[in-house]
Amino acid sequence: MEYYYHQSIKNYTIALLDLFNDIQVPRFNSIGEKISEYPVSIKFGHRNKAFLLNEHDIENLTNGNVNVLPRMILEYNGMSKAPERDTNKNHKINKKILDSNDLVAQYHYNSRAYDFNFTLHIATRTFTDNCIIVEQIAPIFNPDYTIKIREVDNQEVPTSIPVTIGEFDTDLPEPEPDDIRIIRTSLPITLKGNLYLPIKEQKIIRNVKIGVNYIESERDKKGELYEFDTLASVLDEDSNKIDYIG
Repeated sequence: MEYYYHQSIKNYTIALLDLFNDIQVPRFNSIGEKISEYPVSIKFGHRNKAFLLNEHDIENLTNGNVNVLPRMILEYNGMSKAPERDTNKNHKINKKILDSNDLVAQYHYNSRAYDFNFTLHIATRTFTDNCIIVEQIAPIFNPDYTIKIREVDNQEVPTSIPVTIGEFDTDLPEPEPDDIRIIRTSLPITLKGNLYLPIKEQKIIRNVKIGVNYIESERDKKGELYEFDTLASVLDEDSNKIDYIG
């Protein structure tokens, strides 16, 4: 089997990380005035990276380090076939002439539709921070959000990829003595993407001749020969017509 790798899942993951990369959490003084804003970090990984604290994290939290929490983790859960979005598998798309002198064209066949499933995990120290983050994310999807991605190298116009979300699942554990309480929210995300077969190359037929016969009688046949450039977008008066007698 021919090796190929379009990095589709990687590109989808990067696009989602970028989508949630501008979430801010404010900090207020004792009289309720906002004094600063902190970006909420987001990384790709397993849910434990969001909810489990190591000794270094606990020490930083105890010392008032705001860079530990809140934080978000984007987890990849797998993909499933979406046959309802499939198109004609034999249709060639993204046709592109590589070299007009060598007459070589590049193309590939229609994609196969897949749903890519992710989960966004949100970990905060307080319920207020959790609500602030959730209320910045939820309105983005109405009912979905569209991201534009160039899915393959020879694609000139990016594909519009719909992204949908499920229900926000929030866990508020009971506070324990001498324990750091973490407010946890998980959000399922479905990205409706595509996977592509390898890009192909094919030589172009540069010139075509078509003969048309006019039969005036069984003994008298006349006709015309048309010659045209296959790279032209339309056939017009510039096509070269050659008269001949059949």
